[in-house]
Amino acid sequence: MSFRIAIAKCQIILTLVKAETGDTVAAQRVAVIGAGIGGLVAALRLAHAGLDVTVLERAAAPGGKMRSVPADGAQVEAGPTVFTMRWVFEEIFSECGADLSDRVELRPASILARHAWGADQRLDLFADPEASAAAIRAFAGPREEDGYRRFRARAAEVYGTLEGPFIRGERPSPVDLGRRVGLSGLGGLLRIQPFTTLWGALGEYFRDPRLRQLFGRYATYCGSSPFEAPATLMLVAHVESQGVWHVEGGLSRLAAIIADLAEERGARIRYRAEVAAIAVETGRGVVGVDLADGERIAADLVVANADAAALGAGLFGSRAARAVEAVPPNARSLSAVTLCAKARSSGFPLVRHTVFFSGDYANEFAELRAGRLPSDPTIYVCAQDRADDDSALDRPERLLCLVNAPALGLERPLAPTEIATCETNLRRKLTECGLTIKATPGTVTTDPAGFERLFPATGGALYGRASHGWMASFKRPGARTALPGLYLAGAASIRGRGADGGAIGADRGGQPAGRSRREGPRFDIPVARDGYVWWYVDALSEDGRQGLTIIAFIGSVFSPYYALDLSRDPFDHCTMNVVLYGERANRFCMTERGRDSLRRDASQIRIGPSGLAWDGTTLTITLDEVTAPIPSRVRGTIRLRPNGFTRDTFTLDADGRHRWWPMAPSSPVEVTLDAPSLSWRGTAYFDTNHGDTALGRDFSDWTWCRADLKDGSAILYDVRRRDGSLQNLSLRFAADGARRDIRPPLPAALPPTRFWRMPRATRSDDGASSVVRTFEDTPFYARSLLASTLDGEPVRPVHESLSLDRFRNPLVQFMLPFRMPRRAG
Repeated sequence: MSFRIAIAKCQIILTLVKAETGDTVAAQRVAVIGAGIGGLVAALRLAHAGLDVTVLERAAAPGGKMRSVPADGAQVEAGPTVFTMRWVFEEIFSECGADLSDRVELRPASILARHAWGADQRLDLFADPEASAAAIRAFAGPREEDGYRRFRARAAEVYGTLEGPFIRGERPSPVDLGRRVGLSGLGGLLRIQPFTTLWGALGEYFRDPRLRQLFGRYATYCGSSPFEAPATLMLVAHVESQGVWHVEGGLSRLAAIIADLAEERGARIRYRAEVAAIAVETGRGVVGVDLADGERIAADLVVANADAAALGAGLFGSRAARAVEAVPPNARSLSAVTLCAKARSSGFPLVRHTVFFSGDYANEFAELRAGRLPSDPTIYVCAQDRADDDSALDRPERLLCLVNAPALGLERPLAPTEIATCETNLRRKLTECGLTIKATPGTVTTDPAGFERLFPATGGALYGRASHGWMASFKRPGARTALPGLYLAGAASIRGRGADGGAIGADRGGQPAGRSRREGPRFDIPVARDGYVWWYVDALSEDGRQGLTIIAFIGSVFSPYYALDLSRDPFDHCTMNVVLYGERANRFCMTERGRDSLRRDASQIRIGPSGLAWDGTTLTITLDEVTAPIPSRVRGTIRLRPNGFTRDTFTLDADGRHRWWPMAPSSPVEVTLDAPSLSWRGTAYFDTNHGDTALGRDFSDWTWCRADLKDGSAILYDVRRRDGSLQNLSLRFAADGARRDIRPPLPAALPPTRFWRMPRATRSDDGASSVVRTFEDTPFYARSLLASTLDGEPVRPVHESLSLDRFRNPLVQFMLPFRMPRRAG
């Protein structure tokens, strides 16, 4: 939201580049895909720092969504129209040796916007908060004026709480956010009501439904519904209170000015240069970009100023597609139907920004959620030849009229009759409010399908992912991607909107920082108090006669010591769990160690004498453990070489406290052990689980299995939560990690284990499955090899059953230390 992020983030970019390349930053070649505001700011900052920057833009002019269209001989701004947080651009220009005021003419707005609910019901908000308070008092009475003052104070508090740890942060998780604010700031986090919708929170300040509509509209600033967006979006009120400016020539002119400055600082901008693919080499990451005409632009870093949906859809190649998470249609932000016209207006006194509200706001968003255009729409009108003067003009003026629309331009383009009905409803609403518009020939209408053509793979969504639910902002992609050397810039990859959001994303997009977890494992993941993280590998030999499981735990979820630890310090309960199965060796190691035994960074973790290390192509596991209660050595090396990584992380509970990433479902593996003496090859599975609280608090049991298929693997994960709800995941992945469709299998009964009678169950195509071998039979956990059928193929799945109710049994807790000894260091 804040342009200050752009300043801070770009400094991080330059620091990291120098850290990786010494002082030879000029040797770094950067290709920026797209000349939207995010790409332009990234290009400017990086070029000014001395990097060799080339911007590739498929259109004939810069700006991206900051665009204008011709209408009857005039250029009408067809993108963002609100310019806030001027000081951030001032800092960007200043750091690049320029003065914003010398290049851009800005005029402060005294009227932020005019709002209407009919011909005789209108309310202006002003740059002067006292003027707004007086207007609200006159419009709705002293109680609502008091509510407005309390609302403004809360909006300022929300902004102050989030500005440093969240808005500036590089895609923080909820846990990161809690750590950054510290114990003293947790009260502030709770006061900003992250779990309350914006609409619900507004009811605490305003009884007048019109004022709830007015301030609820802030959700649409990021393409969301006030009935689903979190209350934290009230911070927009504080941002606007700091000033709104009119840009002479419009925001498309601002984009052109930044493009000129970037070129002055050494960047090259090539227009009508369409990028067909991001070039990738195994082991190196990005090496450049390939243009549609066959030319390759060599680059050490690529900054994609494109919607993440375009990368995820494969528009820049399959390797780049795996670097980001896809955005499903139901998670997209709103699109729009816009009319850009040169027209004569009469009747209602327009100012630069005027909003005409629907008579039924809830129904409007219900229709949008259902995929329909609203029958009674809210309409935004930007009168671009006006400022604060609402006097009638005696000439045609430039108008942008906008109605919210569902982002289904890719799946279900609107029919001409639907667009015609939308225009009819628009004119009817304006007429009811007393405004008459007579457009000259040349009106330009853009619908979701039109925005999809401009910004492919988005469905016409104008703001990336919708901000629905308290976790939504954490799901927006950050600058870092899974592909080494590829970064994202743009408003759809951060929390924000319009020009300011794009500039924020620009600096995040320019960061050649450490790896994202999407390109491989990260071992420096933060772990909350009472939380856990583990990295899991299981493998079977080619002949099916040998197998192993390895789990590296921080906050060992199966530890009797962690269960009794009142401090709930996960770092004091670290374990390397090793289990060997086979005809020649069956061994179990699970020695717990304290925090002094843990050494880790982004690429490796060591717990005592054993560890995991990732070098970009190979996961190397070194083991030196001892079994219990009868001691015997397990020592050797395992090397796993993933063919690719999956893009999807799955939340296992409704609140997002427990996450699972099946990183590499099927990879070749080499096992070489000195003790016992074993050497074999086969296939392996690699994943990670990460949670913010104890498993037993949220789950009662689960079953899981994975099976190798001819061209990849299948995974079934069935979870039973404490509240009785179920989650059943049926997944299929190609060998390179790409997601594939799979027919949901049927429930299949399995016999319990022989000794501990541990319950087992699974699913298969025909509802039938059998146990080939039981690897582990414990009071609360079972691991087995099954015979089954999945997605039409006969398979031998590795299967596990876990009962957290059994784990909590006092007798089980008493027995566990005999198999799980503890060492302090």
